[in-house]
Amino acid sequence: MRIDAGLLIGARARTQLEQARWAEHQRTLSPNADKAEVAREFEALMLEQMLRTMREATPKAELFGKSRGEKLFQEMLDGEYMRLFSRRGGIGLSDLLVQHMNKYQ
Repeated sequence: MRIDAGLLIGARARTQLEQARWAEHQRTLSPNADKAEVAREFEALMLEQMLRTMREATPKAELFGKSRGEKLFQEMLDGEYMRLFSRRGGIGLSDLLVQHMNKYQ
């Protein structure tokens, strides 16, 4: 019986990749990582709501109104912007939330 060396190397590489993915998965399951992720999502949600309120308060001088699709796209884009903003540090609310959760755990 002959074993192909390429298949053996591929299996080893696949195993190493699976181990690396498992290690990454385990790292993200730590209690503090979950708290930080929840805090970032909360911060993003709050910032998105602030942005939506600011947009509604801005005077509109449009000749043609926005379509439903355009409004939906704007809301989705704002949400994604705020998630990215929050992941990059945001306004510091997520850090305060994590500290508070750790203090009272």
